[in-house]
Amino acid sequence: MGDPWAPIVDGGDKAWTVRVPVFSPEIIRNLIFSMNGFIAPYMLKPDRDKGACYFKSSVLVPKGMGKTDGFYERELRIPGKASFVLFSGGKKRDQLAAASEEGLNDSHKIQRSVLRPALFSLLEGGPQQQSKGKKHRREIEGWVEQSARDFTEAWTHDYFDWLWRTLEHEDEEQARIEWLTTLKEKALAVLENAITRLPKRQSRRYRAQVKARGLFFGSLYKQFPEFKEQRYAKQPA
Repeated sequence: MGDPWAPIVDGGDKAWTVRVPVFSPEIIRNLIFSMNGFIAPYMLKPDRDKGACYFKSSVLVPKGMGKTDGFYERELRIPGKASFVLFSGGKKRDQLAAASEEGLNDSHKIQRSVLRPALFSLLEGGPQQQSKGKKHRREIEGWVEQSARDFTEAWTHDYFDWLWRTLEHEDEEQARIEWLTTLKEKALAVLENAITRLPKRQSRRYRAQVKARGLFFGSLYKQFPEFKEQRYAKQPA
């Protein structure tokens, strides 16, 4: 491409076309690991013995007609051990890449199958049944989407720190439980915040809160049996 800083996509045929959202966790992960069609730019390949390093990227997103969608930048510290694994390749790097994929999948699953249904239930006053494929009012959809973005923003700050810590875990399942617990706490915080912002005059307010919390934990235990096992393990014999 003639630009040693530009990420390449589609097997090296073209430079990455930047669109909003620019530096989502998925995009950063793809850039660092050269995954899902991304090929790291030449200047993203430091010497193996440099120890800790930083991933830093900035971009001005064009919108056309002389306008832009803004200037974006992201800086991420990669500790020494993670840096060595990333840029040395091998089995450890493959395991780290797999953990990065699983961590993202878990976050999306909690948002899609745990948090969003609870939020819709809350705003609709705690209906008896959740209808699959049901269309919601535009204002409810917008409200839920904003809360979902708040959740993403919350876990984004912890994702890479957790990912690097997986290299210190001997038990891969325990490392995943640590991440799931973080996601659960952040999703629950978003739900509780939504409850406090619920319109005071809404009818069935108490019912809506109870149903939303019940749906949240019911969906959580259904989607992630690990939490149910932990819950029973903590009960006295």
